[in-house]
Amino acid sequence: MNKNKVKQLREAIQSVINDSGIEDENQCKIRIGNGTYSDSNCTLKIEVSDVTDDGRVLTKEATDFKAYAKGLGLEPDTLGAVFESGGKEYIIAGLKPRSTKFPVVAIQVGTNDRYKFPVSVVQLRLSQVA
Repeated sequence: MNKNKVKQLREAIQSVINDSGIEDENQCKIRIGNGTYSDSNCTLKIEVSDVTDDGRVLTKEATDFKAYAKGLGLEPDTLGAVFESGGKEYIIAGLKPRSTKFPVVAIQVGTNDRYKFPVSVVQLRLSQVA
C-alpha cells in the first residue's frame, strides 16, 4: 500500500456508497475519511451521520458546533452561515473542539472541500457579512 493507492481506494469506496442508494434508504450520509496504512493493508475511518427532513447532515462536527460555539465566542445558530475568505465562499459545517488553533470546519462553496479556520477569522468574516 502507498498514499496514492489508499487515496484511490477511499475515493472508489465513497463512489460505490454514493451510487448504491444506501444513504437514501437509511436517511443518512456516509463519508469515508482518512486512515492509516502499512506496506500490506490500510484502515479507513467511516462516518455515518443522520440527515434531517430538511436535508441537514448531523455530523459530529455539526453537533459539536451547537454544543461548544458559545464558549468560543460564536453563536450556535451560525452553523450553516456563509462567509468569505481569500475571495472564496465557505459554509460553516462544524467544530473540532480539541483543535485549539483551527477549530472551525467549513466547506468551500462549489467544491465541497473541507477547510479549518481559526475562530478569530470566522468571527471577523461573519461580522463583515452582517
